Amino acid sequence: MTTKYFVGGTGTNGQIGDGYQITHTSPQMVNSPPWASYAKVSAGNSHTCAMLEDNGVMCWGNNSHGQLGDGTTTNRLTPVNVSIIPSWMNVVDVVAGDGGTCVIDDLAAVWCWGDNSNQKLGLNSTISIATSPQTIRFSDSASLMGILPMGGINWCSTNLSTFYSSPIIRK
Repeated sequence: MTTKYFVGGTGTNGQIGDGYQITHTSPQMVNSPPWASYAKVSAGNSHTCAMLEDNGVMCWGNNSHGQLGDGTTTNRLTPVNVSIIPSWMNVVDVVAGDGGTCVIDDLAAVWCWGDNSNQKLGLNSTISIATSPQTIRFSDSASLMGILPMGGINWCSTNLSTFYSSPIIRK
C-alpha cells in the first residue's frame, strides 16, 4: 500500500525522494514505493528516512557518511531499504539528522550510524563515521524521554498539519 506524503525544501541531494535533485519551496505530494507504507517520515539536513508500518526503515538522499544505512556511500534519489539494522532489532522509531541516522528499538535503546564528527551522534569520540548501528550509552541516571528536531532545511509529513524530524533528549 503506497503512502502519500508531503515534502518540501532543498532537494539537491535527492532528499525529497521523488527521483530528482530539485528544491521545492511549496509542499509537494510524493508517493512511497508501491510495496511500502510509511508510518512516519523524518527529514534530516540532506537525507530523509521513513519508518514503515511493518517496522522496517527506508532512507534516501545524501549518503556521504553511510547515513542511509544501505551499506554504501552512494546518494539515492528514491527510497532504499536500510540493510544494516540487525534482524533481531525491533525498531519503533527513526530519526534523520545532520549526516547521521538514529533508530530507537522496543527496549528504548538508541542506535546511530553515519557522521559522528564532534560526537554529534553521541557516540564514542574514537568513532568518526559509524558504518553500522552503534548504541548510545547513557549514564545510569539518564533515561530516554523523547526526541527533538535535529535541525535541517527540509520537512516531510504524512499530514500537512504534522511535521516530523527529531534527535534524542536525555533526562
